[in-house]
Amino acid sequence: MIKYSLIILFSIYIYTIFYSFLKIKDIDSIINVIEKYLSSAKPESCRKLVLLDNYAASLNDLLFYYPKIVKYRGFYTPTLEYGISQETTYANAIKIYNDIRMERNYAVSNFLNTFNPIVSVKKFLQIPSVFLNWIGFDFKEGSIKFINLIGWLIAYFLNLYGEEIKALISSFLNN
Repeated sequence: MIKYSLIILFSIYIYTIFYSFLKIKDIDSIINVIEKYLSSAKPESCRKLVLLDNYAASLNDLLFYYPKIVKYRGFYTPTLEYGISQETTYANAIKIYNDIRMERNYAVSNFLNTFNPIVSVKKFLQIPSVFLNWIGFDFKEGSIKFINLIGWLIAYFLNLYGEEIKALISSFLNN
């Protein structure tokens, strides 16, 4: 049992590091697209933009990446859409760029925290509540620790009395 637990714990550790690294790379790709868009126009006085040759292509790339941007910034992300003024799009892109850069800072901080094995141990201990949440049960913050404790106790007793439980089930099925 301990051997399997250590294998699962190590798998969680590696997965968490890998996932955090991929999140940083994904955010970097968004930042590159926004930087490309912001460099495709130059602001002028009186809130006017001077558009460069690659503006249309970089705007299309930016709008293509907008669902990813919303994924990282949430519902209150400034709107980017087709058909609004170029100045509004440019101003919103600047706001999004600053927010995404800050989101990258948080992602790097989380990445560095994933090297701490205690983070993986905490995730390992949360497996029962994560599983129950995945199948549709929603728990309040205070009851999650209790649910995890009950889940691990059930797993312990199932392992401890596994043979007796199998015999009991087979006796019910045979009769």
